[in-house]
Amino acid sequence: MKKLLVYISFILLALSSCIVESAECDRVGTTTIDIHIFNDNAGTKAVPYAIENGISDLSLFIYDNEGNLVYSTYMSEFQEMISVEVQYNHNYYIYAVANVGDLTENTECATRSQIEELYRDFVNYNYIVNDDEYLHLSAKKEIFVSEEVNTVPLPLKRMVCK
Repeated sequence: MKKLLVYISFILLALSSCIVESAECDRVGTTTIDIHIFNDNAGTKAVPYAIENGISDLSLFIYDNEGNLVYSTYMSEFQEMISVEVQYNHNYYIYAVANVGDLTENTECATRSQIEELYRDFVNYNYIVNDDEYLHLSAKKEIFVSEEVNTVPLPLKRMVCK
């Protein structure tokens, strides 16, 4: 009988630890993530008149796992850090496009598949710098939001080859 009680207590202990871990994984609610945006380019000789390390403006988009737009913002004056409220235990896709003007009102950015198409259109020989000669920059990243995720690095890269 003692062996049975010991055996049952071990089973209950194991089950209770699984329940605690499961509760942590099923956390609901929102959290704030800080997106750290930075230019990650070395130099280039392909476009000598372009300002490739400068950021004149930035459009930022966040899409959920289904491809729906959940957040967008335009910065006419660049900020390295932006805070966004998101849901725990969700995948998100972050897109940033710099030096191309305000894209947040563009209906072609309403879904993730649409911005993917638009993303490809920016890489065009005749449209590689803006009017102020800033080189177009972009970034995209997939993240899973958990308790460990609070800062997301988002390096901008040039949209043309070296």
